Amino acid sequence: MNRCLQTAFTAITVIASISTALLTGCNSNNDSTPPPITPTPTETIIPTPSVTPGTPTPIVIPGTPTPTVTPTPSPTYTPTPSPTETPIPFDLQFIASMDEPTARLVMSKGWYNDGKSDKEERFVNCLGDAVNLTGSAPDINEAKNYVRALVNNFPASCVFEDIQMNNHSVSLFTLSNNPEKLSKATDIIQTGLPIEEDFIGFDFPSNRLDILLGPYGVSGAVMYGTRVTLDENTESPGSFYNEISHRFNIFGPVWIGEGITRFMQWYVTEEVKDEPWFNDSKLRSSVRRAYENGEHIFDVGYEKAVSTAERNGFLDVPLVECNEKGEPYNQGHIFLYDLYQVLGQEGISAMCKAAYEDTKIDEKGLELVIMDVAAKQGKTSVVQSMVSERFYGE
Repeated sequence: MNRCLQTAFTAITVIASISTALLTGCNSNNDSTPPPITPTPTETIIPTPSVTPGTPTPIVIPGTPTPTVTPTPSPTYTPTPSPTETPIPFDLQFIASMDEPTARLVMSKGWYNDGKSDKEERFVNCLGDAVNLTGSAPDINEAKNYVRALVNNFPASCVFEDIQMNNHSVSLFTLSNNPEKLSKATDIIQTGLPIEEDFIGFDFPSNRLDILLGPYGVSGAVMYGTRVTLDENTESPGSFYNEISHRFNIFGPVWIGEGITRFMQWYVTEEVKDEPWFNDSKLRSSVRRAYENGEHIFDVGYEKAVSTAERNGFLDVPLVECNEKGEPYNQGHIFLYDLYQVLGQEGISAMCKAAYEDTKIDEKGLELVIMDVAAKQGKTSVVQSMVSERFYGE
């Protein structure tokens, strides 16, 4: 029994010694806080950059920083003309956008490359309109060939003349491949434009006028700014007078804008009926018969317009409504002719000036203008009756 107790006591003493030694080692620096535990460093994984096919894969040496790879941007594609093709100059890009062969044909001409004169500059500008019209021509290929012939025939395909007006000159540029038609059209405009200006009563509102003739399938005329395009088969001088009347920019109600062109067509035709070209057998039959019989052409035109209007019931529609319900061409023409018989040139000119200066003028505004002229001439009663009936159907 005593031996067993002694053995146990000895074991306890050994254990206590070991514990004391361990405690003494931990607190040897008088620090009661256990030392921090340093975590084991972990490996940072950097994503591998995408590699463009064909690009060598970079070699990464352990322990060295992974290099940053910057993607190379894709190159921007810029069309490059072929070595034999010259870029289109700026002043021909409009033409090239519709018909590049025509633009390159112009570029091949010596007159274009040695610096353009005013005449050559005017030709290129008009050519753009001609090319634009080929898209609506009955035969597009024929129209394109016609335009290219204009380029090849230049400068013989145009006439560049000045028309002396009352207070200024108008530069006329006429374009056609037909020398006879080119000459005739130029003569018609040179003769008729001053007559129109005198009658309308104010200066032609531009110092230039371009006339393009060609196989463009144009019914009447197509106008861009100061340019008037007519079908190449236009023979009647009256058709030219009608279309250039539009260039006086008389607006307001449609019936006066269109009516004045019909009115001037017949008025100027009467004024120049003795000119040589007026015997042309291709003139419309009513005008030709009137000339051969010695009749007043203006009256024939008026009678024809009245007949057409009556036949279609247009005269039953007041002018204030005819823009929507009637035919403004003959309606306006007939009223202006009737007014001309009462007030003469003064009455027509006053209306034209008012519609030129105020593009939004209506029938009430025109009535005031007409009645002012009527009062000066002592014809208030008859003109008021005419205006009330024809303007408003009263």
